[in-house]
Amino acid sequence: MKAKLISIIALVLIMLACDKIVYIRIDEGDQKIVLNGLINPDSTVIVHVARTRQVHVTGPIDSIDLLPDSIPVDDISLYEDDQLVGHLTYRWKHFYELPGFRPSVGKTYRIEASSGEMHPVSATISIPENIPIDSFDTTHIILENGGRAIRISFRFTDPAAQENYYALQVTGLQRYYDHQYQKFLDDSLYAYNFSTRFMARTDGGLFQNFLEVNKEYYLNNLSAQPMVFTDELFNGKTLDIELTYPEDYYMMMDKKVLFRVDLMQVDKSYYQYAVSDTKFREVRNNPFAEPVQVFTNVKNGFGLFSAYNGSHQEFLMDWDK
Repeated sequence: MKAKLISIIALVLIMLACDKIVYIRIDEGDQKIVLNGLINPDSTVIVHVARTRQVHVTGPIDSIDLLPDSIPVDDISLYEDDQLVGHLTYRWKHFYELPGFRPSVGKTYRIEASSGEMHPVSATISIPENIPIDSFDTTHIILENGGRAIRISFRFTDPAAQENYYALQVTGLQRYYDHQYQKFLDDSLYAYNFSTRFMARTDGGLFQNFLEVNKEYYLNNLSAQPMVFTDELFNGKTLDIELTYPEDYYMMMDKKVLFRVDLMQVDKSYYQYAVSDTKFREVRNNPFAEPVQVFTNVKNGFGLFSAYNGSHQEFLMDWDK
C-alpha cells in the first residue's frame, strides 16, 4: 500500500527544553494511538496522547507542519509493579496527567491507553537510580584568540557491573533580546540549550575511543540537543567532564546568564530512541539512503514512554565581572 507521512510528537522534555517532531512512514489506513511521555521521581506523570495523521505530501518534509490528530481517549491507566495507581485525566492540548503521584526509583511502571476501535497500547519502563555529581567547578579562561570563556568541570562515578545510559544537557537563561528595538527586556526571559560537545579526561585513550563507541549518536551531536552516551568505556569508574563556552557563544548573549547543567541517567528505551532519531535525521532527505525506523516501545502503537533520574548544578555567569 502507498505509504503516507505521519508525525509523532516525541518527548515532553520540560527540563531539557526540547520539543521534537519525529516522522515515520506507515501504511494508509493503519490508524494507531501515539503515546509519548518522559517520567521522573521529581514530577507528576504527564503523557501526550494522539493518533497518527495521514497527509498528502507535495514538498520537502521540513516545510510541512504535521501534528498528530486529536483523539477521544477512553482511558489511560498507570500501574506500579502491576498494581493500578490511577487513571490519568485531561490537562490541555492532548496532555494527560496523574496529579499527586510521583514515580519511585526501582519500581516498574506500565501505562495503558485505549481509544475507540483502535488497538489499545501499552508500554513498560523502570525508573533508573540517581547518579549524583561528585564535584562541580567553574573557571574563567582566556582563549587563544584573546576572547573570554567559562569552563565548567564536573565529575561523577558510574555504578559498576551494570549498563547505564546518560543524557547531558546545558541550558542558559537570560533576558530576552528584542530584535525590533535592539535591546534586552528586563521583564522577559529566554531559555536556550547549549551544545554539549565535551572532553572526557578519565584515562589517556578514553576520549578517542568515546567517539567510536558512541558514533551512532555523536555524529549529529554538535547541535544543542542533549548529549546521550553509554558507560561502555568507563563502567564503574569516575568520569571527569569539561565544557567550555566563550563569551560570544550566543550571538545576543546577555552579560548575565544563568547556567544549568543537567546530568541524567535515562533508561535504555530513551537511548535507543535518541540513536534511531539521529540516524533518521541524517537520511530523511536522502532518497538513496536506507530507510530508518525511529524506535518506539509502545506496543500496538507509536511513540515513546520513557524515564530518567538526574542531578543538576546552577550558577550565574556575569561577563561584566
